[in-house]
Amino acid sequence: MPLAILITGVFDRSGVNNTNIGTTLQRLKRHLESPLPSVADSSQRSDRPVG
Repeated sequence: MPLAILITGVFDRSGVNNTNIGTTLQRLKRHLESPLPSVADSSQRSDRPVG
């Protein structure tokens, strides 16, 4: 049994890596394609403390 399997407990490490890379790329694509907040939305919000 290869040492990597004993450490990770995963037999198909490259398959798991490919799945994780695919998931990361999908999330990144969704994030990059999401609409930007409009200027009106940011002008109604204040990050300054009140008082």
